[in-house]
Amino acid sequence: MIDYFNGNYSEQSSKWDFNQMNWNAGFFTTFKCVNSKIIDLDLHLKRLAFSLKENKLEFPQREYSKILENLLNMNNLQDARFKLMIFRHDNELNIWLQCLPLTINMQPKVLQVYPIIRKDEDKYRFKSINYDKNISLNKEAKRRGFDDFLFIDGKMRVLETTFCNIFLATENEICTPLSSLPILPGTVRHKILEQRQFGVHQVSEKEIYLEDLSNYCYAFVTNAIHDLVVVKQIGEVIFEDSSSLIVKILNQCQEKEV
Repeated sequence: MIDYFNGNYSEQSSKWDFNQMNWNAGFFTTFKCVNSKIIDLDLHLKRLAFSLKENKLEFPQREYSKILENLLNMNNLQDARFKLMIFRHDNELNIWLQCLPLTINMQPKVLQVYPIIRKDEDKYRFKSINYDKNISLNKEAKRRGFDDFLFIDGKMRVLETTFCNIFLATENEICTPLSSLPILPGTVRHKILEQRQFGVHQVSEKEIYLEDLSNYCYAFVTNAIHDLVVVKQIGEVIFEDSSSLIVKILNQCQEKEV
């Protein structure tokens, strides 16, 4: 595959051990292209620029739309997954844009609560290039026979999974953990909260306690590659199929974009 690195297009062979870098040495965002349309590029660039600024790194202005268009053409793709990384290494600010074929797994998820409490630390609010912990935990979850871990804080409040934000719903409410908690502010999460209402369902942020999971009918997770995916079980709690609710949410979000 052809990547973009610091102004050049080439088969990207350079490797960095990001896990040897400080967590705030650089940040990334992942997004997709469907039928040659880049999804939510402005939202991703805005969040990445904010992450860099908050950690005293410069956001390099480039013609990112044109770079992405070039990568699609060079890789002969209409559907693609992109990972844009901006990081400091050897006193240089580097831009690496990876391009990969788009693969999506929409199978309903089974989650297990991660047994170690997550602390209230800033690093969880940004997508650091030092991301190996998330990747290794996701792989460990799969080795144990489920799809992912669900993190909780010291008050037993639900946070997120390794790669996704989480939403819980009743018959008239859709809620997600508070932005003030140590979670990543995902772009799909942002779009859902922006809508405020889907039919009879009011959307809100709130404290969701682990002991209250059985009070909810539905659960789903969100990220920029998969959009919304059904969660059928968390620990011992089994949820109803949220597919029809997901379709309603997706349709309304798409109508707004048009």
